[in-house]
Formats: sequence, structure tokens, C-alpha cells
Amino acid sequence: MTKRLITIALAAAIVLAAVPAQAAAQQRARAHTGNELLEECKSKGASGLFCLGFVRGLAEGLTLWRSFAPESAITCIPAAVTTGQLKDVAVKWLADNPKDRHLGADAIVARAFRVTWPCEQGRP
Repeated sequence: MTKRLITIALAAAIVLAAVPAQAAAQQRARAHTGNELLEECKSKGASGLFCLGFVRGLAEGLTLWRSFAPESAITCIPAAVTTGQLKDVAVKWLADNPKDRHLGADAIVARAFRVTWPCEQGRP
């Protein structure tokens, strides 16, 4: 578990270091929409790294939630799922559901993860 947390922290540091300070401050000032995340996920460079960090961070947060409150977990993402897979699921969901892209990216991607990796009934 400690090694995984160190890996996550290192990945987050790399993502934050790649984004210029002004852009990072602007990103923290408001929530991302699905439209913005989709564009970032299609981009190369810092925006593409933000996308990877966003989907991995959201997945790790949902997994942490599941470990502390399994009865209320909304998704059961398998441990072997890669960041690339998380991005693919998010991009596909965003592309297939344009009517929802004006909403917050966190809620949209969490829904995509919930539909893709639901918890088995009776066992989170």
C-alpha cells in the first residue's frame, strides 16, 4: 500500500510540475467540464498529462472511498486497470454522451467508471 501511495504521489508531482504555475492556478479556481476534459485528453503535452492525472486521481479517490466505506462504493475498479484504460473509458464515455459534457468532469467520469466497473451486488 505504501509503495502504491508513493507511486501516486510521484505521478501527481510529475503532472503538477509539467503544468505552468498560472495554468495550474486557473485549473484549481474552477471545476472542469466534460468538454474541457475531452479536449485535454485528446491533447499532447501538459494538457494530455493533466488528463492522465485527472482520471488516475479520480480512480484512486473512488478506490480509497471503497476501502473505507465499501457499502457505499459506487465502482469497483480492478487493481490491474492501467491509467491508459481509465483514460480510454473516460474519453469513450465523453464522446458517446455529448449531452452531458457541460457538467462537471468528475461526475461524468465517475459515472463512466461506475457503469464500466460496477461492484458485484453484495460484495464491493
